[in-house]
Amino acid sequence: MIWITQEKNWSIVVFIVVACFSFGITNLSATIIVETQYGEIIGKTTQFLDENDGFQTVYSFLGVPFASPPVNELRFEPPQRPAAWKPQTYNATFFRNVCPQKNFSYFEKSIRNVWPEFSWENDSNEDCLYLNIFTPGNKPSNAGHFHPVIMFIHGGSYAFGTTARHTTPGEVLPRLGVVLVTIQYRLGPFGFMTAGDGVARGNWGMLDQVEALKWIKENIEVFGGDPNRVTILGVSSGGASVGLHILSPLSEGLFHRAITESGVEFSPFAFNSVKKAIDKTNITAGKLSCDTTSSKRMMDCLRSKSAQSIIDKFDWRNTGPIIDRYFIYDTPKNLRRSGKFNKVPLISGFNSHEGAHNTPQEFHPPRDITTSVLREFINNFVENHILQDNNKTAVIIEDAIEFQYTPWSKTPDSPSLRQEIVNIMSDYYVAAPTLGVLGIHSALAPTYMFEFNHRSAESDTDAWMGVAHGENTPYVFGAPFLNSTALNFTNEDRNISRLIMTLYANFAKYGNPTPHRVHGVIWDRFNTASKLYLRINNRSQMGAYYESRRMAFWNNYYPKILNLTKPESLTKHSGDDVKPTDNPRNYTGEDARPTDNPRNYTTCSNIGVKLFLNTGFLGFLSSVLLVLPDVFI
Repeated sequence: MIWITQEKNWSIVVFIVVACFSFGITNLSATIIVETQYGEIIGKTTQFLDENDGFQTVYSFLGVPFASPPVNELRFEPPQRPAAWKPQTYNATFFRNVCPQKNFSYFEKSIRNVWPEFSWENDSNEDCLYLNIFTPGNKPSNAGHFHPVIMFIHGGSYAFGTTARHTTPGEVLPRLGVVLVTIQYRLGPFGFMTAGDGVARGNWGMLDQVEALKWIKENIEVFGGDPNRVTILGVSSGGASVGLHILSPLSEGLFHRAITESGVEFSPFAFNSVKKAIDKTNITAGKLSCDTTSSKRMMDCLRSKSAQSIIDKFDWRNTGPIIDRYFIYDTPKNLRRSGKFNKVPLISGFNSHEGAHNTPQEFHPPRDITTSVLREFINNFVENHILQDNNKTAVIIEDAIEFQYTPWSKTPDSPSLRQEIVNIMSDYYVAAPTLGVLGIHSALAPTYMFEFNHRSAESDTDAWMGVAHGENTPYVFGAPFLNSTALNFTNEDRNISRLIMTLYANFAKYGNPTPHRVHGVIWDRFNTASKLYLRINNRSQMGAYYESRRMAFWNNYYPKILNLTKPESLTKHSGDDVKPTDNPRNYTGEDARPTDNPRNYTTCSNIGVKLFLNTGFLGFLSSVLLVLPDVFI
């Protein structure tokens, strides 16, 4: 059967050959053609059997180029518009390359669980600036009215990750009337090396994200998407990326709502210091026998090197965006406090045990955690994350943290003290930064906060890990509804997934996650007076003043302690101490990141990985759930 419809900017041809009737996703031998300014694109269809609504169709267009391949002379350059392919038809029925990244053995093993034939040599390539589009099969209900768009930015410490293959299942969320776009961007040295001047400003990966937003604005309408209702969604470093877009003048007007999960622009991992980024580039260039006395000669030399040689010589730790006075002009805190940000509706939140996956292995069970062991952890934490030297003034910070996180109201036991270790990691990296952002944003735009507190009954992680970093991601993309899972999701899991997807779809449509009750829930706005937030679990309800004393410690008291422990050369990270400069190659200011060597912390949450690896979706790649040992991603 052939179905042809033609409307303005909406020309579709669907060839349906066979339909298989079973619960969940069912691939069809079907194609769909859409006309774009670059030429025709051929995609494919998938049918989903809904218990209530019968079969629903989702169209997918995979591996669509949003920029020219950033190779040869375009390496270490801003992204350029893609070339047209007319009169040919572009085949968007399969995924394209993964962006080059270091071959982490655990990462590769996990990829092969769902992509057995994967190889770094064949599937990783600098030609990787592609996006995937998943759109509802039904046309917009009213002529001239289109579906809202959600663009997803994957995490991965700005160093690894992908949306290629089934790392981010896109077939479920569009059933709620939204267009889902998942993107890739340059990572590690290819995305963030900088000479610190106009020759190579850096932040290439962030500019890739901006270019994807521009492509969506110009082209998404022919896919049924509304270019005036674009929501950007990111998790971990992807969430921090979303926060940086809120601050960037380059992104203004390209999106209209934002969702951050487990990471914001105030998170210590959100951006790098200019000095360290320049040093990292110079060191890499030196290892490759490039002249580092001239920015132009150095970058030309680096462009002449093979991608693999750069991958091998680059130090992949602590890579990320910098203050370049182009994509971002000042520190996130300075920009926020001066009101220089995009006042779009915002959802921001985190999981209840974010720090569990980041807790050092030596503090896991069966080790007994005593007050002296807690002190040992705090000493290591302060030395590795806050101070450059084991200076005597560190004791002030250590004492303050120990006082704050000692469970004074009861006799300390091993489980309660281990939980305090998790709390320290959670609060420092994610929770307190999130509350800091929300407090400022809520004064000028609609703002909503959540805590994800649902632990699957099928979780095989230790109970003490609770709901760790990345655990929510499978629910956001509807994994519990996919019939390819080897993990037996419960009805409770499906209810949680349906709730989250509905809240996000409503937010994309209306700027309000609950214009009416959703599963009995009304999600009230966050404000500094009541600090309301939605606690998401099988009895989702509103709460107020999330861990107010702990949040006040990091957001109010801790900055005062840092001032006491200066001179400035002592501190590794204080947010406001990073000063932009017109000549950043000579930059000598304070660092924007809290640690030189975060690799002492080496564990990873397992349930999010299991939910996606066993379902065939490699969820940690898109969330991303993997850990470059110790840093949140």
